[in-house]
Amino acid sequence: MPGTTAFAIFKELKQPVSISDLGVTLGLDHSTISLVVSSFVEEGFVQKQRDGKKVFVKRANTLHARSLEEFLKEYPRLPIEEMFSYSSLEILSLLTYPHTLTDIVAMTGLNRHTVSTAILKLSRYGIVLKEKRRFVLNKRHRNAADFVSYYWRYIANQRLLNIAEDGIILFAAGSRISFQDTDWPGTYQRITYSANCNNRVLTIRSWNYDINQILFSHKTGAVCRGPHYPHHTY
Repeated sequence: MPGTTAFAIFKELKQPVSISDLGVTLGLDHSTISLVVSSFVEEGFVQKQRDGKKVFVKRANTLHARSLEEFLKEYPRLPIEEMFSYSSLEILSLLTYPHTLTDIVAMTGLNRHTVSTAILKLSRYGIVLKEKRRFVLNKRHRNAADFVSYYWRYIANQRLLNIAEDGIILFAAGSRISFQDTDWPGTYQRITYSANCNNRVLTIRSWNYDINQILFSHKTGAVCRGPHYPHHTY
């Protein structure tokens, strides 16, 4: 997930910058910059290109990177490294429609204090509005809304490629995706997947359940329960 250093790097990339120059500008050692850049490449924010002995970094042409770039052009002084933390991105993924604080806590699995703090910060910058005790994305911040939507769509596609190359996403919200593997088109199949979830291997097994009902969370490394999603043990 993008962090403070990653967003600080993104801000500096108005033009391609070498990793060594980024280290000097941000006051970080070469190995730290390289590690963060590699992670940022995987998440589709930046690209690396070599010129002789130097490695340069530039902003990627993905939809979420372009939306974030447009947001920065519109609001260059806003601290995106504080605004778009992991918990904030999870919360914002839900706020296309109004939700109460209790709803957000239940749907994200985050604790109430974390959700309250994130919403307070996002409200301070006008990203989130409160309407009739419910919170919703401010439609005036179109680039912010697009960034969040495109980011999670990109992450969902990348996660699915790690799980099932021929899979089809049926539902996605934040870090949670449900999918169908086209190799198992029918219902009531026995299916086993191995997926890399935050650097750990998770095996999902489903017996006598429609694969359409599996809700997978790469954040928690678990199959979630809900009124429409049966509990699975593994």
